[in-house]
Amino acid sequence: EVPQPTAVPTPVVTGSHVNSTVGIGYEADIPAGWHLRPNVITAPNFKVDGYFKSNPDPANPDAPQINIAVGCEPPDSPPDSLAIALDKKVKALNQLGREDVKTVEHAPVDGRPAWQVDYIYRLREGTPVPNQPPAPKNLALTRREIVFLSDACIWSVALSVPNAPLGDAADALERFLTTVKVRA
Repeated sequence: EVPQPTAVPTPVVTGSHVNSTVGIGYEADIPAGWHLRPNVITAPNFKVDGYFKSNPDPANPDAPQINIAVGCEPPDSPPDSLAIALDKKVKALNQLGREDVKTVEHAPVDGRPAWQVDYIYRLREGTPVPNQPPAPKNLALTRREIVFLSDACIWSVALSVPNAPLGDAADALERFLTTVKVRA
């Protein structure tokens, strides 16, 4: 049986190496023990692949999971500077009511200057999130986003940890970032 084409290109996975150059525009290595869920968000101006630390709990399949999300958003034309993109990100997070927003310069990603944005994303019970089940009561995601630019994208590589500090997942994020190569 011939596979039917998908509306969104799916990354090619060889061992632990992901090639999403046709889809989002990057390559990376999946952290040990994590798994890829491609195209978790697809919108006209934003695409995201997700990497999850564990499989869903069969007893509670909609429970939030520790994840790393890789996203590409086309910049304004002409492309924003990193400082402008970071300022827009922080303003948007503050307007959305994110808590404890902090920024710090991060090590380069694929040779590109990068900034780290840490914050708390608190979802209240019943908070609507597009294409997602209703939020559990008082879910707080500890988030760390690494933001950098290429000619075609404002990149965000974001770690989310539900109801806990980042812990060992922050180390997995840093190891993941050392393998990221952008092509878009």
